[in-house]
Amino acid sequence: MSDAADASVITALAALLVARLRAWDTLAALCARGPAREDPGEALVAQLWDHRDELRPWLQSAQDAGSDGPVVLAMRTWLRRWLWSRNQFLTLDEQALAQLSLRVLHDVQASLLATSDVTALRTRLAVTLAEQREALAALVRARLGDAPRDVTCGHYSPALQLEVLGLAESVIADPVLDIGCGVGAELVLALRARGHDARGIDRDVPAALGESVDWLRFGYGVDRWGTVISHLGFSLHFLHHHLGGQASAYTHAEVYMQVLRSLAVGGVFAYAPGLPFIEAMLPRDRYRLTRVPLPAAHLTPTLRRAQLETGLALGQASQVRRLA
Repeated sequence: MSDAADASVITALAALLVARLRAWDTLAALCARGPAREDPGEALVAQLWDHRDELRPWLQSAQDAGSDGPVVLAMRTWLRRWLWSRNQFLTLDEQALAQLSLRVLHDVQASLLATSDVTALRTRLAVTLAEQREALAALVRARLGDAPRDVTCGHYSPALQLEVLGLAESVIADPVLDIGCGVGAELVLALRARGHDARGIDRDVPAALGESVDWLRFGYGVDRWGTVISHLGFSLHFLHHHLGGQASAYTHAEVYMQVLRSLAVGGVFAYAPGLPFIEAMLPRDRYRLTRVPLPAAHLTPTLRRAQLETGLALGQASQVRRLA
């Protein structure tokens, strides 16, 4: 079979597997105690059966490449994106995702080797899918408990983000860093179109738009940025971990101070929601805090509930300017 045909077969198989993952729709559906078998669907069974002779060696080579091989890396990316699309606060064990991906490859190959007809393949895949679903559900339950909730990311126009943060274009100083810019990095692109030196970081952004990196591990530098922006990103996660009493809140606090040290003199860190519990401790001779009330429509149910439960004034964006 030609390389083009190989790519076509593999691409079709990948699309069917991703579609099967999305069929669970929510984390609650994924983690529900399910049957011993999952319906693999006619299309997936047919794709595997019709191309079994071509897929067996490919599946073996993908396993031989190990956890850092291109196939396993791609599978981890699919799983990571789906899980984060359902709950943005979910922390993931990359090694566990790699092992799960390798197990899927192994079990699918074993099903192709062990079955002599399409009916037997369908039956075996039904059991394999149920086992893999439970393995993925166990990873989620270990982080979010037995009744996980979906907490999805919203998408907001660049104009709305700047309005919420209280940033007029005339006061945006270069270079600009958008922490948690999103997969599409819309604000970064909008600022570049207006002539700004802007870049973004996010855990899942294409290299052409920004840097794919965990914001807790990014090298922010010192005396570097004119404007740092994070709209419902870094500070929202900081708040989530703080209110949950999680040890990771201390890591967020350390990175928050790294961001402030990375500002050039006169530079601004603008973010929403505000963080009154740490802002109160900022040295007044080095930083000036300006609070920007959030529009009522921008107060998410999560923020409203947090305000009521904690008494903290979270219905605001904050601008922290470095003075010296």
